[in-house]
Amino acid sequence: MSRRKRKPVTATLSAEALERIAAEVSPGHAGWRSQGYRLAKGCRLWRRTDGTWTIRFVYQDPADKSFSFTAIVKGVVFA
Repeated sequence: MSRRKRKPVTATLSAEALERIAAEVSPGHAGWRSQGYRLAKGCRLWRRTDGTWTIRFVYQDPADKSFSFTAIVKGVVFA
């Protein structure tokens, strides 16, 4: 018998909360922000089966809206 696939648990946070989290857990965040990139709407958090979180940060260049890149951080633990 196969295991039932569970729907992933996601969380939605405000832009300010995402900025604070990105500053703490994303190693390149300060450098990207100093280059003018900003966090875009595509940022998401997923709860993993081991209880930690995966966070997707999407950065966008405000001067060129067609350019963006993604940074993914896995295994984040919130205290």
